[in-house]
Amino acid sequence: MRNNIAPDPRKPGKPVRRPRIWFAVGIVLLTSVALSILSPGAWAKSKEKVIHSFQGGSDGTLPLSSLIFDKVGNLYGVTEQGGASNDGTVFELTPGSNHRWTESVLYSFRGGSDGAYPQTGLIFDQAGNLYGTTDSGGGNGCSFGCGTVFELTPGNNGQWTETMLYAFTGGGDGGLPKAGLAFDSAGNLFGTTSAGGNAPCNGSSCGVVFELSPSNGQWTETVLYSFTGGNDGASPFAGVIFDKSGNLYGTASLAGKYGGGTVFELSPAQGGQWTETVLHTFKGGRDGYFPVAGLVVHKAHHLYGTTYAGGTSVDCESPGCGTVFQLALAANGKWKETVLHRFHIRDGRESFATPVFDKAGNLFATAFEGGRDGNCGTAFELTPSENGKWKDTVLHEFCARTSDGATPEGSLIHDKAGHLYGVTGEGGSANAGTVYEITP
Repeated sequence: MRNNIAPDPRKPGKPVRRPRIWFAVGIVLLTSVALSILSPGAWAKSKEKVIHSFQGGSDGTLPLSSLIFDKVGNLYGVTEQGGASNDGTVFELTPGSNHRWTESVLYSFRGGSDGAYPQTGLIFDQAGNLYGTTDSGGGNGCSFGCGTVFELTPGNNGQWTETMLYAFTGGGDGGLPKAGLAFDSAGNLFGTTSAGGNAPCNGSSCGVVFELSPSNGQWTETVLYSFTGGNDGASPFAGVIFDKSGNLYGTASLAGKYGGGTVFELSPAQGGQWTETVLHTFKGGRDGYFPVAGLVVHKAHHLYGTTYAGGTSVDCESPGCGTVFQLALAANGKWKETVLHRFHIRDGRESFATPVFDKAGNLFATAFEGGRDGNCGTAFELTPSENGKWKDTVLHEFCARTSDGATPEGSLIHDKAGHLYGVTGEGGSANAGTVYEITP
């Protein structure tokens, strides 16, 4: 069995703040330093409220992923660390009287065959079961395991049972999944891994897009595409999404023609094969660099996403503070990129977040760092105008007060009333992260 994944430096039992991006394929941590202070964009008088502060023990620590609502308004998410074995948790937040929320830990990972260090958001199936990934654990030859896909099933007694659906080996099947999952209409699961695959990539491996298909209680993995680290990209950190025709879209954070990452499409072909097409290659300049977050479809043939770096170097060291971009399918069949916003430190920098839209067509996301009064990140809104420009409004700057959160990484979600919910990996009463609500 081939295992070419670099070991994870985290040791079980010792809580540490995860680096902004840990590439288990052995690369790169981007950093940027403020060079000047400017004030682009507007500042809104939105109200932010921390609805849960993690205490860093059995309740979890380092919530990094997006949240999800169930049908009755409860919130679900994961923490990368904490829990009974410090290998992460799945949690639920239940709203009560006086707008108070109660946290319940549904599952604590043990770091063995069940998985460890979940980093991604969860999804529900129609029966109310939860599905997600862990980037470590599972065994199969990696130092701390190559990662898993898991299912959580609720029981009549309020307990949830975890089932490991698949453990990656770090070889051709992939390894270290850092992205969430997506269902197709037949109940198959689709996702990505940041490492593994059949193509060597700078001494490690480039990642895959995979499918898990259920049959007689078992799940079988099929690798739909292995990245080569060439023009096609490498190391997808985000998941994939479907269009109405069954094509898959995603981002590869590295490689590409200019080394700045790619946006790709996978189209099903005869014989069960899938064809990859690069829709956009980031040049690493004003168009963006290092797309870590996933994509969202808004309107017909329009894809939206963010980049961790690139944009402008006026306020950040090269390669810039990051961007929000749009890809639109033109009449000639080619995709055109338009940068909707370039960050300038004071409105944020380094976005990990997939954008979300409200019914009016406004875009919402978070930036991991930056802000007017600190370096703890922002939540922002982009509003389109008739002239094609997008107005940037900072909804909340984190670290605004002692108990506030800091360094938001996950995407935002809306409730029916239009409130926004998200997580921060740091901050809160115990500096172990928060779940927050923003009222625009």
